[in-house]
Amino acid sequence: MAAPLIDPEIDPEEAHERALARWSADVERAEYDLGLFIELHSPKYDRPDHLAPLLDALDRSMSEPVYALVEVAPRHGKTETILHGAARRLRYRPEDQVFYCSYAASLALRKSRRARAMAQRAGVWAGDEKIVSKGRQDPASAVSYWQTLDGGSFTAGGRGGSFVGEGYNMGVFDDPYKNRAEAESPVIQEAVMETWRGTLGNRIEPGGSMFITHQAWNDLDIIATLKSEIGSGPDGQDWEIISLPAVIDAVYDEKTDELVGGTPLWPARWSLSALARKKYDVKDYNWYSQYTNDRKPRGDQIFGEPARYAEPIISGAVVVISCDPGIEDNKMRDSSGIVVGSCYRRAGPHHTAKKPQLETRIDLLSAEDQWRDIPDLLDYLEQLQRVTFRGAPILLEEVSAFKALSQVAARLNPKLRLYRVTPRGSKFLRAQPTGVAWNAGRIRVPFGGVYDGPWVPDFIREVQRFTGKAGGKDNRVDALTQLFDYAGAALASVAGAESGGESEWASSPF
Repeated sequence: MAAPLIDPEIDPEEAHERALARWSADVERAEYDLGLFIELHSPKYDRPDHLAPLLDALDRSMSEPVYALVEVAPRHGKTETILHGAARRLRYRPEDQVFYCSYAASLALRKSRRARAMAQRAGVWAGDEKIVSKGRQDPASAVSYWQTLDGGSFTAGGRGGSFVGEGYNMGVFDDPYKNRAEAESPVIQEAVMETWRGTLGNRIEPGGSMFITHQAWNDLDIIATLKSEIGSGPDGQDWEIISLPAVIDAVYDEKTDELVGGTPLWPARWSLSALARKKYDVKDYNWYSQYTNDRKPRGDQIFGEPARYAEPIISGAVVVISCDPGIEDNKMRDSSGIVVGSCYRRAGPHHTAKKPQLETRIDLLSAEDQWRDIPDLLDYLEQLQRVTFRGAPILLEEVSAFKALSQVAARLNPKLRLYRVTPRGSKFLRAQPTGVAWNAGRIRVPFGGVYDGPWVPDFIREVQRFTGKAGGKDNRVDALTQLFDYAGAALASVAGAESGGESEWASSPF
């Protein structure tokens, strides 16, 4: 016979009172235990013990000033934990003022709505009281600014928004950059620092706390900048650093640089194999900065030693000509870079029949500098397409003075198979995927054979000296980068017959 669901020896009213007493004790303890606060009021969330240093800093901020720089890999619970910290503060300090700032107002308002729901679950508004927003009883619009019944408030806005007119007991500057392009932009870098120095930093009350948090980007992001200033300010103004990589004591294969060992920071969500796949997907530059917090400063060598071939793969591949035009009158600086490659795809390390993973590969056939004016350059490209590399499509970069170059080419020679390319982002960022492929042996240069020649060592020197800094010789690197990017996208768009992990292309995808 099954045991009764309710022990007849236990008085239900007494059991209820005991449960209420335990609940009250837990609620009291949660004032200084954010993990417990999350367990009590957001049961669908696991207690984020993997972020123990962040939990500790938020707990200490309830009784002392804490200035923290927080670096955590993407999708590891950083923002949800901080939002719970803000909701907890208004639950136990209902007269305090809290602000939350992010890169855009729309994102900050979404996060404000989540924090408001957390606060409501924690009992910030008792009974049927509605959320107060600018004196109105309208919880639906109480997002950019909402209040407690004791005069405390939560203000949310984007970078550059208005946070003046108030002093704050807790501030959060979360994800001040939308993406890597913003983090690499000098204009945005300056705007982020001005948001901190000119606005947010001036609003923290004595005894208040400030949390600046984002994934590591580069040595000029706000956390890196403030780190470099630690120790230079008055006593008590320094920051504490919370840096949590995605993998603790990570181990990488010496030859392939694949992630093969270590302990995931959050194993309940991210296994080691999932993180290894993530490293492959985001490529090295993003992985080492965003997931290991090891900022790779611009200026480091991107391209190492190249792989070699004796005979290029031509059958089933697509030969493509890529041109980065230069200015003929400025021969000391800017030639036209022309790179020709045989482009094809092969199975990657995680390729399976159910989940195909095909990588773009290129065997370089030629990489040259040309000092020609525009008409002569177009004539030369026509010769390459019609004679040397018969029928090969031409990728032509168009930027600045060359934006109308494809239209000029079409008028001069309408039979040219020419495709306009408009570069996006900095040279440094654009070169990252190409650098990964080069270092992994997926871009090869000739060693002997008909395509070898004096251009090979000269081209390798140019590639290996490329750092992304302004002023360097880089036209052939730019041509190689656009060749890799656009050939990869085009090859991926074409359905090819697969055999033994290889793909052969019956026709040009361009």
